[in-house]
Amino acid sequence: MPSSDKASTTPSPAAQKALERFIRTVPPEVANTFSEQQLDAMLHFLDSLFWKRHPIDLRTSVPFLFKRFYIVLIAGSEKRSTQRLRDEKGQTPIWTTANILLFLFLTSTGLFIFSAGMLISRAHLSLPSLPNKTFPTIYPSKENEEDCEESGRIWRDGKCYDYEHSPDF
Repeated sequence: MPSSDKASTTPSPAAQKALERFIRTVPPEVANTFSEQQLDAMLHFLDSLFWKRHPIDLRTSVPFLFKRFYIVLIAGSEKRSTQRLRDEKGQTPIWTTANILLFLFLTSTGLFIFSAGMLISRAHLSLPSLPNKTFPTIYPSKENEEDCEESGRIWRDGKCYDYEHSPDF
């Protein structure tokens, strides 16, 4: 492979492999005519096509029905020139049928999860609590009338009753 005349950038290994694959597909009588300068220019062009690392680079493959789909989220500072942005503007439109369907699916899923969360939290806040009543309860640790009445409870029928017992204690 030719070495780069440009000291500022070294082509990526991916670009070098792509150039090698390209040279293998070209008929040998044509490939032998490429000069070092032409190969170097092709290598730098190919290098410009490959993505560099991005601060946010999430890639995954997910099964859906009977196929696998890939999802990619790439984010970072914009490095493309304004001319390139203008040239590529119509190549990847945002408002396609698939994108609109995905947006509607994600929005409705989000609204469903949010609504379910609100219903659950509202239901939790408004759970019916027992009325603020007390229920008579036998207090078994007080075995005689004196100990029972000393603790503020009532002795009746040979048992110590606590009439201030709350089920919320």
